[in-house]
This record gives sequence, structure tokens and C-alpha cells, in this order.
Amino acid sequence: MEANFLEEADQEMSLAFQWYENQVVGLGYAFLNAVDAAIAVIKTFPFAFECVRGNLRKSLLRRFPYGLIYGIDDGTIIIVAVAHSKMLPGYWINRIKKP
Repeated sequence: MEANFLEEADQEMSLAFQWYENQVVGLGYAFLNAVDAAIAVIKTFPFAFECVRGNLRKSLLRRFPYGLIYGIDDGTIIIVAVAHSKMLPGYWINRIKKP
């Protein structure tokens, strides 16, 4: 199963990487590894995580206060947001295309 990031989610991940890397050299890469590990679990068990809005689910990262908000479209995992746990819940809702 393939995983793709919406542009906004990719930007969130990049900003978080930069912030962590500026705090401690190497911590940004640890963050990216946590994202990769979460995606690997999502690929293996795509429906195991709680639904947060409609068919969108949330997988929490280990060690970092972030969650991946994702959906599945035609067998592809779509990462809608790389959301910090202290962000306003649902701020990413406007990223979802409505039929």
C-alpha cells in the first residue's frame, strides 16, 4: 500500500522536522523516523486506528506529540495532516474535498 501526503501535511512535517532539528541536532531525524514507523504500522493495519472524522483516522507518533490524520482512497493512504496534539482539533477539515 502506498502513502501520499497532502501538500499541507508535507509542509507540517517539514516545519516540525526543522523545529526539532534546531532544538537538538538529530532530533528532527528522530521525528521523521517516528513518522516513517507510524506509516509502516498504518500500511500493515490501516483500519486499526480510531476514526476522528468520517472515514479519517488518527495514528499517534511515538515519542512526539503528533498524530497522522489519514484516509484511504483506492488503496492509497492519504496523509491529510501531521497534527500537533495541542493544535485546534479539526483545523485540517477544510483540506478534505467534498463530493
